[in-house]
Amino acid sequence: MRCSDAGVHCSSTGWPLNSYGIWIQSFDSPGDALEYKLTAKGNATVTSWQFPVVQQNYDASTNTFTAIVNATGGDASSMLDLRIMEPGPTGFTNVSLRSPECGADDLFHPTYLKMIAMSSGSAGGAAHGAAAAARGTGSDNNRPGPLRVMSAVDAVDSGQTEWSTRAPLWAPTWNHNPAVPCWTEFGKVDCDVSTPWEVLIRLANEAKRDLWINVPPNATAEYVTGLATLLKETLDPTLVIYIEYSNEVWNWTFETAKWNLNAAVQEVTQGGDPGHLDFDKCGNHGYWAWRRVAWKLASILDQFDAVFGKEARNVRFRGVYASQIGGGGGTGDWGGGAAQNALLWTRHQLGMPGDFFYAIAGAPYFGLGEATHWANLTADMVLNISRQVVGDMIPNAGNNWTASAVMTYGAMARWNGLRFVGYEGGPDYAGDIVQPGANRSIP
Repeated sequence: MRCSDAGVHCSSTGWPLNSYGIWIQSFDSPGDALEYKLTAKGNATVTSWQFPVVQQNYDASTNTFTAIVNATGGDASSMLDLRIMEPGPTGFTNVSLRSPECGADDLFHPTYLKMIAMSSGSAGGAAHGAAAAARGTGSDNNRPGPLRVMSAVDAVDSGQTEWSTRAPLWAPTWNHNPAVPCWTEFGKVDCDVSTPWEVLIRLANEAKRDLWINVPPNATAEYVTGLATLLKETLDPTLVIYIEYSNEVWNWTFETAKWNLNAAVQEVTQGGDPGHLDFDKCGNHGYWAWRRVAWKLASILDQFDAVFGKEARNVRFRGVYASQIGGGGGTGDWGGGAAQNALLWTRHQLGMPGDFFYAIAGAPYFGLGEATHWANLTADMVLNISRQVVGDMIPNAGNNWTASAVMTYGAMARWNGLRFVGYEGGPDYAGDIVQPGANRSIP
């Protein structure tokens, strides 16, 4: 339901004035007899098809509603539903449903927070499916990897532009700012799925994890400055910030890659080439697009300089150029890969890349090679072969394509004074290991 839908009436803050429903994921243990505390601003009748909603009370003096949801025999994988029937004239807003395990001021369920604190690096984690960032990117290689927020802020195809129009904490949904039109598939952009930065910063603070931020591809200078200021003022000063422009801007399945290419072509051919993307007169649109990512990242880091101070670059905040490992690379002014072109542009336009960026990043996934379709493949064999493949990625031990690509990237990073880290990575064979003649996959 959207405020723009026919027959839907909303308050000025975007909360429905009609009856509406909410689905909530539970993190609690299966079979527990739980009493969830429901609070909200405004009055309504609340029901659920799963569990009784009891002790419903409205305090008119504070415009506060309270109730208890008796989720007896709940399932950790189930969804709780609430139906808000006939809300009062001001709507039924600021809805909060808290597990007995959560305190009045807790923003995160203890189980979720524990998962994030112990994981090797996922900013979105179970809630958003963001891929894990590599370990070893902190000042101490034993430090857990940063939380990468790619999915949480919709860095792939986000239409977010201005800091002042991002989804606020008080919005009924973080899919978009209710004060901004929510475009359909026939409009300019879809509704943005963007967790407020305040929530992600608080998650990093409470989990004591460095933060890997993905700046939305269409973010303006005002947006970047607002984000940098918020991070400086609210992120634990002992935590490091890794900064990436969008996500996989080389990946043509994502809108961000198409937007970036179109912008690069327009800037070079019609805008006077402000980023000097065609400095060598290569005339290659793809090269311009790859170089534009480095230009955008450099611009973002300059804005962080203005907020944090130049001395904080590559220390408190660290720029990361991410690309496809299999896209080519090298240590000189040759090669046609994304990272190679970006670093070539950086050397010619700025100087030594390591003086401006902290690292290049890739996604070193691995498979099983010829063993993928072995008829006698077992789970133990999958694990043993995987250990061998990962071991082959160690420098001077590589004897397969993935290992060679990883080592090439490592060499390219060192030659340019950079570190080489992973923004994603891991096994890439789930669902592909099938026994011939059998309709099943190896678990």
